[in-house]
Amino acid sequence: MAMSIDCNRIKEIVSRYKSEWHTPDINGTDTQRIPATALLGNGDVGAFSRSDYGTVAFSFSKSNFWEHNGSPLAIGTLSVQTVDGRKNTFYECQDILNARVITETGSIRAESFIVKDKNLFVMKLFSDRDVNIKLSLETFRSGGRPVSSALNFDRIIIQKQTVFSGSHTKAAVIAASVIGAQVGNLFCSDGNASAEFELFEGNEVCIAVAVCCGRSDSSDPYSRAMFALDKIRKLTDIDLLEKEHSSQWADYWSASHIDLDTSDEKINTIQKYYYGAQYLLGSGISENACAPGLYGIWHAGDNSPWNSDYHLNYNFISSFYGCVSSNRHNLLVPACMAIRDYVSKGERNASDINEWKKFENSFIEKLISEGRISETDGIPGAVLFPVGISPYGTADPSYWNETMNAAYSAFPMIEYYHSTMDESFRRQILYPYLKSVLILLDAWLEEDENGYALYAGYNEGSWSKNPAVELAAYKLCLREAVSSAVENGIDDELCVKWQKYLDGLAAQPTGRVNGKTVLSLAQEEYTGKKFVPMQECIPEDGNAIPLDCIIPGGVYGYYSSKEDLTLLQNTVEAFDEENAWENANNFPRLFAYAVNSNYNTEKIIDAFARVIDSLIKPNLTIDDGIHGFEKAGAVRAVNDMLLLSDRGVIKLFPAELNIDASFENLRTYGAFLVSAEYSAGESRITSASLYSETGGLVRIAKEDGMNITDSEGNPVFYSIHRLEGREDVEYVEFGTLAENTYNLF
Repeated sequence: MAMSIDCNRIKEIVSRYKSEWHTPDINGTDTQRIPATALLGNGDVGAFSRSDYGTVAFSFSKSNFWEHNGSPLAIGTLSVQTVDGRKNTFYECQDILNARVITETGSIRAESFIVKDKNLFVMKLFSDRDVNIKLSLETFRSGGRPVSSALNFDRIIIQKQTVFSGSHTKAAVIAASVIGAQVGNLFCSDGNASAEFELFEGNEVCIAVAVCCGRSDSSDPYSRAMFALDKIRKLTDIDLLEKEHSSQWADYWSASHIDLDTSDEKINTIQKYYYGAQYLLGSGISENACAPGLYGIWHAGDNSPWNSDYHLNYNFISSFYGCVSSNRHNLLVPACMAIRDYVSKGERNASDINEWKKFENSFIEKLISEGRISETDGIPGAVLFPVGISPYGTADPSYWNETMNAAYSAFPMIEYYHSTMDESFRRQILYPYLKSVLILLDAWLEEDENGYALYAGYNEGSWSKNPAVELAAYKLCLREAVSSAVENGIDDELCVKWQKYLDGLAAQPTGRVNGKTVLSLAQEEYTGKKFVPMQECIPEDGNAIPLDCIIPGGVYGYYSSKEDLTLLQNTVEAFDEENAWENANNFPRLFAYAVNSNYNTEKIIDAFARVIDSLIKPNLTIDDGIHGFEKAGAVRAVNDMLLLSDRGVIKLFPAELNIDASFENLRTYGAFLVSAEYSAGESRITSASLYSETGGLVRIAKEDGMNITDSEGNPVFYSIHRLEGREDVEYVEFGTLAENTYNLF
């Protein structure tokens, strides 16, 4: 098992960042993005507060309740209302440590939580006097979607259905029962249902709510909801659920933690964001559910912008950027499955010439005339992904001249493999996917005197030669495919071809800004029906597109050559001078890019804290007025300040923080978990240890005072090397055994 972790310290830190409201925030629910009120979730069922004076209310949505080829849908709202007239008090708390919401209004106190893996919402009710309670369920209505309600003995039930008729028609059911009180005055009609009960002073009454979704041509979601509630008959059953819930969230928080000196207000702002984002990830993603879309699993309506889809030209995968380093690599699973599940549709797209004709016409016609694209079969075996996909197919059929959506989306699979060293995953999922992605290059690349040129859009709707993101995405896939083939001794001919492509692809394009060489959007842009040198190296809106060659592209990084590091730093500086930190697309990206470019730490922290302060909501979500769930991806930047790995070498505390800082169980490539502590007063790392899950060689940048021993204190043999191309970097290398811990100081 992994290294032990200080759970008491975790509790102390995370408990600081609870959210509190002293007046209702109904306006916070009037949004097409993630609501700004208290959030609950288990990665499959999402709930957000609609509480008001005298009323405790939560609205529900579910990860797999989507219109066919459309948006996720809101289901309905549970409300608990007192009728005693005391409605002039209000307090609500989002307790992220315990993943529960506490609401006090009028005469009642409610404690609410959602149990992981059971899709059960629980509300515990208390009162300081005898009160009558009205419990209601109300379906969210829109677009003529069928709704209904029902009574089942002492339970109230509502149902909502998608409008598409066919195999993808879904129904969502919310069923509520009361434990600890007799209900009466049961009523249901046209998507609404209600019941009443007495809550006596000093007593506890619980409401259990099952939220299920499935095919509407059977009673499956209804039956599953009834089955779930059948298991909850007594308050002791609720106690068991509460213990299970508490244990699961304790495990979640103990996966890893960071501990920064928050006497600096900027650092406190960053750490507050960090733990709020970890809560968003833990409540918004489940490895057993559909991946979250642009706005997670919390939907206040049925018409989310961009269909709240899996937007593949950065938004979707950037949500997951910090999962591996936070030692929550299991959260990558639904992202990997969402991409893999679209492959069959992607193959059909690639075999349809009409799909290819949505790209730049002159280029496609040229490939057809040369016989590289078939007018009848397109590019058989390849995969073609549009910008927007969903759990059930295509949410947005647009390509925007971008061929890289499939290649770019390989990153979660690559991250998962390298962080776990799971060879079966590599063989069965990652490698077959890469092979499908790379078939495109056989038809698409243009060979010239310089090697191979790649043509595609550098941004939505553009057309260019050697666009930055396309190049980086295909280089990533080629590197991974070659290493997989070589290490498994397979596909020799393919490997030779892929290596030839990789060697022949152009370098990342560059240009000049303020007299300095910087990364550019593309080598040449197509304008006026001809290619001309790229005029706008850095996008006018500040979108950090050229730097995607760091993450996910992996072309450059912390241990790049000094010349390349200067190029990266010049590029970050160009964005910095334009205050691009505040660009709506950059939050999960630019800060991490800057850290991995070894850019000035003080400037990163100043900008990071400033942007967080301007965008953070009371519930600790980041809302730029456009995007949503992806904002959790910036935890990667925080982790990378403390620990990163590049070119196979682990670096402890790569950023010059100049504060006391420590972390436990951050994960890095090679399936290594690292813990370390830095003392600003002593200007040195005072302790560090490494746990090896699967064994193998480890390389760590050499630090003063390093002394490698095993868990018994025995010396471990290590060798010292200099990093090729970076003679200024020394690293220690030693072999590790699976499930063993090594002390580094």
